[in-house]
Amino acid sequence: MRAILADTMAVWDRRGNLPNHPTEICRSNSVNASQRDTATNLELAPLGRRRIETGIFFLLFYLYVWLVLDTRLVHHAIGIVTPYHALAFTTGWAVFHDCVSRPGGLVEYLARFVSPFYGVGWLGAAILTGLAWCTSAVVDALQQITGQTRGMVIRYGPPVLLLAMHGKYDQPLTTFLSLLVALALFLIYQQLALRNAVTRGVFLLALSGAAYIIAGPKGLWFPILAAVYEWPINGHAGRGVMALVSALLLPGLLGILLFRLSVREAYQGLLQPAEGMAEGDWLYALVLYLYFPMVLTGAVLRPLAETCWRSCREQLAVIAGNPSRGESLGRFLRRGESRWSIKLAGICLAAGVIAWSTLHADTRFALLLDFYCQRERWHDALRTADSRPHNVAYDRNQRNVLMALYHAGRLGDTMFSYPQAAGKDPFLVPQAERDVHAYLQESRFYLELGLVNRAEKCAYEALAGTGDLPAVLEHLAMIQIVKDQPEAAKVFLNALGKKPLHRRVAADMLERLEADPRLESDPRVRQLRRCRLSEDRVSASLDGNREESLRALLDQNPDNRMAFEFLMVHYLRIVRPGQVVEALSQLERFGYSEIPRHFQEAIFVHASLTNTPFPRNEYRLDRETQTRATAFFNILGRSSDREEAKQRAVEAGLSDSYFFYCWFGVSGWNSHGE
Repeated sequence: MRAILADTMAVWDRRGNLPNHPTEICRSNSVNASQRDTATNLELAPLGRRRIETGIFFLLFYLYVWLVLDTRLVHHAIGIVTPYHALAFTTGWAVFHDCVSRPGGLVEYLARFVSPFYGVGWLGAAILTGLAWCTSAVVDALQQITGQTRGMVIRYGPPVLLLAMHGKYDQPLTTFLSLLVALALFLIYQQLALRNAVTRGVFLLALSGAAYIIAGPKGLWFPILAAVYEWPINGHAGRGVMALVSALLLPGLLGILLFRLSVREAYQGLLQPAEGMAEGDWLYALVLYLYFPMVLTGAVLRPLAETCWRSCREQLAVIAGNPSRGESLGRFLRRGESRWSIKLAGICLAAGVIAWSTLHADTRFALLLDFYCQRERWHDALRTADSRPHNVAYDRNQRNVLMALYHAGRLGDTMFSYPQAAGKDPFLVPQAERDVHAYLQESRFYLELGLVNRAEKCAYEALAGTGDLPAVLEHLAMIQIVKDQPEAAKVFLNALGKKPLHRRVAADMLERLEADPRLESDPRVRQLRRCRLSEDRVSASLDGNREESLRALLDQNPDNRMAFEFLMVHYLRIVRPGQVVEALSQLERFGYSEIPRHFQEAIFVHASLTNTPFPRNEYRLDRETQTRATAFFNILGRSSDREEAKQRAVEAGLSDSYFFYCWFGVSGWNSHGE
């Protein structure tokens, strides 16, 4: 009724008298209602587009993180790229008490708790996407606070920086969560701070102290944001100076007096990378920290920005040779209402290009290969190796590929399809390259061979160097089971049970040990015990006399197929084909239906080196191997020098052969020499 009366009075005011007919009142009501609906639609249309745009961008963000970046590899890189002790999490009071006893400990505890969930691919991608969305929402809130128009481009800057920070597969979670704490406290301050100068100042100091206690020195970005907001934005220089002073004094008051820190420890975290993040990524982190104060100062700098924008449009017009084109392009780039879908596509494409260019593909390849091998997904590991074969030359990758080839039954057939270098043994790991996963890799290799005590020593080296990494605890438990020490195995399984994502595995293994302390029903345990060297000393390894160690394993258990195959690999690598030929009589023992290709090639190499006729009927040789041998030796005979012969052999597709390795000292080259 009031709405009808208001509309009637509006018509009366315009005309100066009462309406002549009731239909005029109805017409007036419908016009005003239409105007209200139009205004509402104009308000809702940008909001609806913004929601669609946000949904599309972060859906693509999630898919990229899940399928390309792969947070499982970020988690697997702990111990290789990232030190484990900075992200180790165990349920119980001890870890929590250790964290809360220092500034920033609460954020560190949260990072430790969240980090293991990166190991679940879809869940890790969801966590990272949620954190990125929070930064985008904060940018929107800051623009609303300063009365700026919400821009489509500016709100996606922090998510793209977050992708760049993860491109090296380190873990910037602590740094990022500290920033979110500072941003959240700033929004609370902006919403809840009273107008009274005294109470507002007290509130500011209280939140600054809370930011320092919760997030550590990086929480001091809160008073920095508050100083920008109070001084340039609101014009309150006194409160701005107070915020800056609190950022300078609080670390001394709280860090030194309350937490008993040194002056350096109290202040150094503000502009230094947190543990778990590579120094090369700190530039991205610094840009991310400065991003939000710059958004706040956008209102002050807007006149300058508009002047620069006009200048750019004029330059665009000159370049285009047509002023109208420059104006049209300027309107397209500036206005959010027109062609927003094309702009969204451009933003997503630009974000994808930046993320892809900052992704370390070689690191991703090595981590993915190691990830699959550690979980005994051998066929997935070989498929990964085949995707970037020239990167297999690194020792860690070579060890993984050799293990995957052995378990896939292809070691004697396709070993030289991958890069190999004469005189370089991938299982001799230099001390500088030893990290937790290198020790674990060695330990798994020794355990399967039968050198159980040596495997135990390597596993303890990994445990001592990095802490209770779940993969190391589980592996040590298996070693103790193989050694018939179930009580020692239970110690490691109980520690494993305190890891959030490994409780079920630990509980299942403990239940099985209670029922069968020796796990005689487990075929893998039985196999490892059969291969175990009876006089296994801790000093016994493959670092010294490799041939002697492998032969000792075969003497202990003539059915140790792994020892036999790696002994053959040793002979092939040091170019002793005669030893390979002598060992061919043992193939039947191990169930070979035919002679592996590289062993056949070794027969021809042996005949060539000893100047004896090529064998014809003594061995079951494939016709293809004979054809390739003839082709290779013909190339050697026709070539004038070594380099010419090498190039011709590569072009003939013989670089994956043992012939090529013996004469040129490398293998796995393609026609481009990679």
